Amino acid sequence: MSVLNYYKTKKLNPVPIKFLTKKNLKDHFLKRKNLIQNHLKIPLYSLNNKDYLEFGCNGAENACFFASSGSNIYLAEPHKKIHKIINKNFQRIKKVNSLKMLTEKTLEEFNSKKKFDFVIAEGFLNTTNSRNTLFSKLSRFLSQKSVLIINYDDVFGGIFELLKSLLLLKICKMNKIDRFSDESFKISKKIFEKEFNKLNTSRTFFAWWADQLVNPYASKTWSLKDILKQANKNSLSLYSTSPIFNDSNHFQWYKNSNEFSLSSKNNNRLFYNQWKKSLISIIFGKKQKKLDNIDENVIPEIEKLSNKISKFISNPKKNDVKLKIPKNFIKLMKKCGNITIANEFESLLKLLNSDKNPEKLIKFYKNTSELKKTWGSLLHYVAFIKE
Repeated sequence: MSVLNYYKTKKLNPVPIKFLTKKNLKDHFLKRKNLIQNHLKIPLYSLNNKDYLEFGCNGAENACFFASSGSNIYLAEPHKKIHKIINKNFQRIKKVNSLKMLTEKTLEEFNSKKKFDFVIAEGFLNTTNSRNTLFSKLSRFLSQKSVLIINYDDVFGGIFELLKSLLLLKICKMNKIDRFSDESFKISKKIFEKEFNKLNTSRTFFAWWADQLVNPYASKTWSLKDILKQANKNSLSLYSTSPIFNDSNHFQWYKNSNEFSLSSKNNNRLFYNQWKKSLISIIFGKKQKKLDNIDENVIPEIEKLSNKISKFISNPKKNDVKLKIPKNFIKLMKKCGNITIANEFESLLKLLNSDKNPEKLIKFYKNTSELKKTWGSLLHYVAFIKE
């Protein structure tokens, strides 16, 4: 089974985008402009008369933004029923002639001798079992000096959302409730809805519950370190990210280029060094003080905890969970001034390990002052340039 089949089975649109009115279009295009131009540093004029290839485009609302900026659009969307919506969306923005190709082939099935200026894969790549192979395949569709954009659920930035999923699924397991049931949804509303409604999000609470809290594919996280390994193999240089964390050139004279190299591997190494300094900001999803140095045990400790939680999320019936308290991570949170969250985080992990009273778990979580309001930065974007 794939994440696409999961969506089909559940009849779920994971990120429903309003695209019917002029206001809907304006709001969506403003968000995409902020991502593409302000975060990923790709000026909109550079999209004009460029060839854009996207896999798993859903309703193609994001591709429509590129079309509105003059791009020629090539789409591979394996969910055939959505093709009618895609065509309607291009009619809505009066860019029907910009849609050069629409196929139902998957990334695995798709082949083309043609090279593209922009290749996009959002919302699914990290969930596949062959993601490294598919990442390499995506890079082969690129022209020289062209751009690959992917997104993924981050193993570090997602720790707090994964914890919410763990809490719900643990309660469901205790009560012998099916994770996909109406009762599961009611429990999740009781625990999480109040804080969720305070977020600036495009999707409904139901869509978040179905796509994140109970979706077994939400366990398929990835890390920038592992992605950069694949980038190095395919001569790709990391160009930009969202969230933005690389400020290594701030107030630096451009002639100070001792560390700069045309090597993609060296460029990616410098990016990763900046990522390590920004680790605490990535985990909390908001700006924190940069880390000049970090205990070498912290990163693998957090990754192991995140992966252990993910293993339970993938199959709670098969995998019981006994979480090792991440002492170095808790120490780091306290060092960075996040003392309350650190204490609440540790207490919840101990409760999850020892207590079998679901109401006690719910009460504790709802009574936390900081942990319940902490979401982190689960979804990350990266843009690579083909060297």
